[in-house]
Amino acid sequence: MLNSPPQTSATGKVNCTVLVMRTENSDGTTVIHQLAIGYTGTMYIRSNATNVPGHWFDWRKVITGNEPSPVAVVLNAGWTYHATPSNIPTYTKDPLNTVYLTGIVLRASGAGSTIATLPAGYRPSRETRIYGNGDSELSITTDGRIFCSDGRIGQQIAIHISFKATN
Repeated sequence: MLNSPPQTSATGKVNCTVLVMRTENSDGTTVIHQLAIGYTGTMYIRSNATNVPGHWFDWRKVITGNEPSPVAVVLNAGWTYHATPSNIPTYTKDPLNTVYLTGIVLRASGAGSTIATLPAGYRPSRETRIYGNGDSELSITTDGRIFCSDGRIGQQIAIHISFKATN
């Protein structure tokens, strides 16, 4: 439907939160409004007068946002990207200040546990951790460091996490 909120973003994320409000017109009729806020920050609204059951007016776009473009993570020495381009680690941030970090990295050499460092504005407001197989743990610290507690050479680490960024 033209001007309707999409169900998913181009990257496959769920794209829409719908809020419902009820108002009363001066003539006493009740109107229900739906407000949809998408992943990109685009906002849509539509209304339904209760005297016409099941009839919704078309969605109207009220605020337009842009889906953020993924940025490739710059890896530290000893770490490399997984073989396929679709698995290159990237980060994005939506208009609601949520950071999405996804991809696969491979420990190629060395002993450093820090995989990469996220730039200011993309760092979590508190340390974020993911626990993997065995004793491995992936952490993202408030200073932006992404590190793995058990990064053996040859080990692949899948990353798929979202968190609120500091302002």
